[in-house]
Amino acid sequence: MLVAPPPVGARPDATTRFVQADARDDVSLADYAPQRHGGPVQLINVCLNETQNLRGGLSNIDRRGQLMSVAPGALARVGLGDWQRLPPGHEHSLATWMAISGAALAPGLGTLTRPGTAALLTLAGLRLGMWWLGAGLWQGHEKPATRRDLLLRELLGRFDRHQPSWFLSDGGHIENTGAYALLAAGSELVVVSDCGADPDYGFADLEHLVRLARIDLQVEITFLKPADGAELPRQLGTLDDLGSPASEACIACAHINYLRSEREGLLVLVKPNVFQGLPIDLVNFRRKNPVFPQQATTDQFFSEAQWESYHKLGEVLGEVLCESGLLDGAKPWMEWLVPDDGRHAQQLAGMEPAAAAPRFGSTQLSRPVVAAGVGAGALFTAGLSAWSAYELLRPAAPEQGPAMLRALSPLYGRLGSEPPSVLAAELLRQHELHCPQGRPDAQALLLRQSVLGQCLLQDSLSACALTQPQSPVCAALLRQREALNACLSEPAAPPRLPAWGNAQPLHTPLRCPAAAAP
Repeated sequence: MLVAPPPVGARPDATTRFVQADARDDVSLADYAPQRHGGPVQLINVCLNETQNLRGGLSNIDRRGQLMSVAPGALARVGLGDWQRLPPGHEHSLATWMAISGAALAPGLGTLTRPGTAALLTLAGLRLGMWWLGAGLWQGHEKPATRRDLLLRELLGRFDRHQPSWFLSDGGHIENTGAYALLAAGSELVVVSDCGADPDYGFADLEHLVRLARIDLQVEITFLKPADGAELPRQLGTLDDLGSPASEACIACAHINYLRSEREGLLVLVKPNVFQGLPIDLVNFRRKNPVFPQQATTDQFFSEAQWESYHKLGEVLGEVLCESGLLDGAKPWMEWLVPDDGRHAQQLAGMEPAAAAPRFGSTQLSRPVVAAGVGAGALFTAGLSAWSAYELLRPAAPEQGPAMLRALSPLYGRLGSEPPSVLAAELLRQHELHCPQGRPDAQALLLRQSVLGQCLLQDSLSACALTQPQSPVCAALLRQREALNACLSEPAAPPRLPAWGNAQPLHTPLRCPAAAAP
């Protein structure tokens, strides 16, 4: 958007406030022609999604779409087809095509299109793509598709370029660097700004470009490195150098071999990274944000510092690229560059990679002391508060643990070798301690919930009943049978059927599996 010009008669230094968008911002693609005034021929790449009636081989089936390039003057081409003029009334504006080119999240995702994902994104309203209705006129179709049909196709993820409407989305769903169209045109100099989020410097987008160029265009791309003794900026290196923390390289070069025409070209790759000599605000921003300048594009709300850091880094890299001489077609760049054999560029000068200058120099910016202190204090306070809350809310453990079971278990283990009167005497004593007035305390409840406790109780009663003659202790135990069962046996509550008709009961009374109840 442009700031409105100052009113007639206002002072040249007068400040004007932004009121509304300038109508000249949204230019029709038919009228857009920056090349007339010395500007570049801008190509806009979008993805034509295609999941049905696929033709053209297995590679196209895997891609689930084709690249559609749109050019000034309302021209467009699909894949490697001929350039054609867009139908009148469906040229749309420059802003519309730019928005389609950035529609990263849509039911149609090119290679990643799947019926389940398409349905989920459609129902969630994440539909950033656009149905281009001009496709029918372009192909000679007279009957347009209905809105209901288009929505259903989005929901099912069924896209077909032989239908009267095409679903267009982000060009990155096919090829993310934007260099495919330039290689298809046979360009002698291709500058690629590889700005996709790539914190590990794995070069996935570059790998995809090299593969598509070989399959579709019969173009071989071979990467190079600075020749021995070449006077090139330290920011130029191999692909290995671009991701290495022991290097300052941010630019790499490759040889383009057009096998069909036997022509050659140069590809210059700019991969954003930091290096020595950058402004102090960029260095400190990187220290606070270690992923910079490879932060994910899911962050759509750049702060002022973030926006300015990316802008300034791009400006500095542009200056380095212009001063390198690589963009000057008259210079013999092949004398400066040789095929990359896998060694770091610094090794050509006899240095080991570890001895190369790191991306940050010896001057280190430390974090502010106050900020560090506040952060430590905040962490300590939060941790103390969390611990206090845990201590207050956690359930209290029994004061003495399962003391009743600990006292009875050894005697239960000797039941076969000793008379049952020993176990009976201790059981009566524990009953008197933990069942005052017939009400079970915490220890008695623990025995109720223990299979061992239930077996111990039932086996004690059974052993005393079978012993003849009965000892006085066993006789006393049997007289207290009802009181013992009432306090120490789990109550035989009737099973409750679950609410949703499951045949299994929600509650099954606990029973000792080794003996029947007396």
